Amino acid sequence: MSTNSGYRTGQLRHRVVIALRQDVPDAFTSLQATFSNPKPFWAGIFPVSGATYIGSQQVGDLVTHRIVVRYQAGITNEHEVTKAARRWRIRRVTDWEERGIWTVMECEELQR
Repeated sequence: MSTNSGYRTGQLRHRVVIALRQDVPDAFTSLQATFSNPKPFWAGIFPVSGATYIGSQQVGDLVTHRIVVRYQAGITNEHEVTKAARRWRIRRVTDWEERGIWTVMECEELQR
């Protein structure tokens, strides 16, 4: 997946869409998810195995996948990633090595 030099362009073989998720009230007093500003990306999708730690704190098994795209400013944990029928909620976003080359998203896969 990664080496000392980071991720490789050849690993970006999945076509995904990243969109801002907003929950809005519907007519029946519940919330309806709406998605705005969808953008397509080539991405690497990597399953995460075992427990996931951020710093020294275990965040449980909410993080199921690490998704990597070329650097894109503005992606937050309010966005979701989709690929066909699969969908992931972004839990954490980082600029890999703070070099403006890769955006790495730690995500939770949602039920299909």
